[in-house]
Amino acid sequence: MIRTIVVDDEWYSLTEICDLAEKTGFMSVTGRYQCAEAALRELETTRPQAAFIDIELPETDGLTLAEKMLEKDPEIKIVFITGWNQYAVAAFELNALDYIMKPVNPARFLKMTRRLNRRIAAHPKVPAPKLKIRCYGEFQVLIDGEPVIWQRIKAEELFAFLLTRHDSFIHKDVILENLWPNYERSKSLPILQTSVCKIRNLFSSCQDAVHLNYAGNRYALFLTNADCDLLEVEAAWQNGTLINLKNACATFQKGFLPSGGYLWSAGYEESARQKLFAALRKLARSGQTENETQVTELAALLELSCEESQF
Repeated sequence: MIRTIVVDDEWYSLTEICDLAEKTGFMSVTGRYQCAEAALRELETTRPQAAFIDIELPETDGLTLAEKMLEKDPEIKIVFITGWNQYAVAAFELNALDYIMKPVNPARFLKMTRRLNRRIAAHPKVPAPKLKIRCYGEFQVLIDGEPVIWQRIKAEELFAFLLTRHDSFIHKDVILENLWPNYERSKSLPILQTSVCKIRNLFSSCQDAVHLNYAGNRYALFLTNADCDLLEVEAAWQNGTLINLKNACATFQKGFLPSGGYLWSAGYEESARQKLFAALRKLARSGQTENETQVTELAALLELSCEESQF
């Protein structure tokens, strides 16, 4: 059965589309909505393989809603509902499977849904690839256990740079100053844009784990379902137990991006060391642990590393 949702602010049309979908015998309506926001909010619950969307919705247009749905799940098959032929071109520019006109012709609807059934059957949804990132020790990025082949060295460095500033938008001028300090802007900007395209292509199969976004001349890298040691170390200093901090310190001692030779990485490494040190000192002073000796030893080890790095 194909899981389907229907979004139409007109109750009669909504009911009609739902009934026609159920009558096919191979479609199951997992959600019916008159509100676009509710449809988008419950997408992870309904998990539709196909969505019938009215283009003319009151709070937003159907094209915008479809774009947001495809951002969350690029595999959803979109079918637009419209009373105007003028929307057909825009619909297919968005890679919609089809569109149906109001009033709905049952025979035309059945023909379209059969084609939809064949399309989904031919391309079954596969589990999302697993992303693993290691920044301490040798820098490694693996997709389903296979190392990412960067081909462009600067694409690799750009990914690492944005990773250290994950979930934050960084102005492209700041990126250029850090990655290409001795280049003229007219030469470094095309390299940046090429590197961005390369990263997006490399991670197109695991968009549920990593997103590279652009807005207002700024880039941001967002991680959601990635196995990343950098995130684990950061979580330890933010609100970690003794065990978490002990593991984070062990990871930290491997060295941060030691083989990259990136000038900007030293600043992040020093900041991480100080935050781990502060978290350990705070834990020792809190009296929440009986193993104060171990806390002190770990803090001393980080402090020693800090002193050694200055020589």
